[in-house]
Amino acid sequence: MASSADDDGSKQNRLNEEIKPEPTLLAGTNEEDTQIKNQRNNRLSNLKGAAFFTTLTTTSLLFGFGTTVAMAKKKDPAMFAKTLIPSREYPVTGHAFAARALAWGTLYSISGVSLLSFAVWKMLGVHNLVEFREKIQSLMPKVSKKQPQEGRTEFKNLTDLMQYIIDIDAEEKKKKLAKTNSNVSGS
Repeated sequence: MASSADDDGSKQNRLNEEIKPEPTLLAGTNEEDTQIKNQRNNRLSNLKGAAFFTTLTTTSLLFGFGTTVAMAKKKDPAMFAKTLIPSREYPVTGHAFAARALAWGTLYSISGVSLLSFAVWKMLGVHNLVEFREKIQSLMPKVSKKQPQEGRTEFKNLTDLMQYIIDIDAEEKKKKLAKTNSNVSGS
C-alpha cells in the first residue's frame, strides 16, 4: 500500500514538473501579455463608456420627450385628445408633428456638430485622435490643479451661508475704507 501511495506522489511530482513553465521562456512574453491585457482593458473600458453614454442619452431623450407629452396633456387635455387621431380640422396628429420636429432637430444638431468637428479637424491638420489631443493640449491653456479654497466651504444651512457672506462683505468694506483713509491722510 505504501508503494502505491509513493507511486501516486511521484506521478504528481512529475506532472507538476512537466506543467511548470521555464522562467526564461516567459521573460519575453510577459511584456506582450501585459500589452495585450492593457489593450483588452482599454477596449473594455471604451465599450463600458460608450454603453454608459448611450444609456444616458437614451434615458434623457425618453425622459424629456415623455415629460413634454405629459405637460402638453396636462395643460390642455381636450386639445391633446383631439390631436390623437387625424381629422379634417387637424390633419396631422400631435405625435406625428412632434416626431417630425424631433427628427428635423436631431438631423440639424448632428449635422451642425459634425460639420463643426470636421472643420476644426481639417484646420488643425491632424490625422488621428492622438494628434488631435496633442494639438488641442498645445493650443489650450493648461488647467492647473485646484488650489485649496480660503475661508469656509461647509455651511449648516442657508442662514449660516448668508451670515458668512455678510461678514466677509463687512470685512472687505472695512479694508477698503481703511485703504481710502490712508490714501487721503497720506496725500
